[in-house]
Amino acid sequence: MNSYGDEVDLEFPLKISGLTEKTIVQIRGIKLDIVMPDGEHWTSHWRSLYQSVSLGRTRDWPTLKMKRVLFNRIKNMQIRARATLGFNVFEIGSGSQVKLTNNFLRLPGGATCLNEISQSWLQCFAALKQPEPLFVVANLPSADCQVSREATTEPWAPTPATFADLSGESGASLDFTPIQQFNISVSRYYEFEDRDIRLPVCSGTPLLVTTPKFLYAVRDEIDFGEITLLNYEPTEPREIVPPIPHPVAKGSPDMVSRNLPPSHFFQKPK
Repeated sequence: MNSYGDEVDLEFPLKISGLTEKTIVQIRGIKLDIVMPDGEHWTSHWRSLYQSVSLGRTRDWPTLKMKRVLFNRIKNMQIRARATLGFNVFEIGSGSQVKLTNNFLRLPGGATCLNEISQSWLQCFAALKQPEPLFVVANLPSADCQVSREATTEPWAPTPATFADLSGESGASLDFTPIQQFNISVSRYYEFEDRDIRLPVCSGTPLLVTTPKFLYAVRDEIDFGEITLLNYEPTEPREIVPPIPHPVAKGSPDMVSRNLPPSHFFQKPK
């Protein structure tokens, strides 16, 4: 929430359905076009995004900015709005299960990682180039790798902890650094999927790792009809209209009970 400055953050929640088990969608950009009651047009132009959506996700919250002067002038008006979204679509193929042992991890392809558990990420090293694209799934938190109660003030969304780097094949670094350093941090969304938290990876935690295959890029338009922009400015605490029912939680709040089995994500090698 941007309460100060000359720009206002606007969030446009999208409901997600029909996503196949082997598909990852990367939202690369959003553009908002509005028509005011007097016929005046406004466009946000394209805003870059790097949001990944995989199996289990039910909503996403693309964000863009508007000048505060304009927002204050039209925020209570009934305006017509249309969003255009740009996507990259990836397919998840066969994957490998690796396990963190004594805070050390070896990725398929030879990269190695050290566990920075206090920072909740893996610090990794690879010869010449890092593995990209890369998708990692972990059933976290778990009975063997719990998080603090401060991190569980909200229920979890029905999607596992993931890490996605879908930037594509980068090749060797142009500065010819023999060792490339990169980080892997798995995070999980809370129930409304507007916020996520980086989770620690404990020794003994299995990780499922795959290299997604790029399929195609596509655009889509969503006609919001008549809306009031004031309803799309984020508030704290968040108010969602109409209300979304809370899922029924099972088990201890500092453990996970809604993880998805690995078979939902990875094809068995042929």
